[in-house]
Amino acid sequence: MMPSTRRIKVTALALTLLLCIILYTTSDTHSPHDSAFARKTEAALNAKHATPDTPSTSHSSGEDGGQADYIAPDKPIKDRLKDAEVAAKQAADRKLPLKPEQPPMGTEGKWQVTEEEEERSVAGRKKMPPKEGQAPIQPDAADDETEEEHRTAAELNSILKKSPVIIFSKSYCPHSTKAKHILLDRYNIRPTPFVVELDQHPLGPLLQRLLAKRTGRATVPNVLVQGVSLGGGDDIAELDHEGKLEEKIRKAGGTRMTQVQLRGS
Repeated sequence: MMPSTRRIKVTALALTLLLCIILYTTSDTHSPHDSAFARKTEAALNAKHATPDTPSTSHSSGEDGGQADYIAPDKPIKDRLKDAEVAAKQAADRKLPLKPEQPPMGTEGKWQVTEEEEERSVAGRKKMPPKEGQAPIQPDAADDETEEEHRTAAELNSILKKSPVIIFSKSYCPHSTKAKHILLDRYNIRPTPFVVELDQHPLGPLLQRLLAKRTGRATVPNVLVQGVSLGGGDDIAELDHEGKLEEKIRKAGGTRMTQVQLRGS
């Protein structure tokens, strides 16, 4: 009995598939590393990179005249292609312009400033270093005074505001009595001279010491006109005798003096 046409077709198709499978399993095209094309490509690369002296190594010249990185010909094609890509990147990096150098980072993540930059102020002007031998500015003497001295200075300033003419006296001193008699009884002075009896003032000794420091006169009486000492009892008596006291007080008192006149004249 003759087989049917359909069975013949199925059998032929099965034989064809079997033949294709056999050809595929036995062919070297399924392995790129064992194929004829791969072998030819590898041989060509080996011939290109090999040299007579060192057949196992290769150095190719880059466009910038430098040497490319080392490529071993006995590596698989995949690895050698990767090495070639790395070498190309390195060659390209050599051609890039150098980036401007950044200042070093500080310990707190801030840019460190060089000494030259630190010499420039915020306005951009360069700070001038202090001259050699120049002494630093000393603090004001008032910063070193004691609380008692500060209180005494404040009291003296308060007294000086009471009148242009101040008579620092002591109640038992005959020279003070003579100066007070001349200024208060012989002359009509406006504003009226203000008298401070140092022996009765709570800060008397300290005031007398401060007056000695400021006016150079440590004894009483001490007559001040606008803070300037005219002298003691003998000095006032002499100016009165010579007829110069009125002019002296008027000139030293300035605009604060409204009247200076000898009584009975």
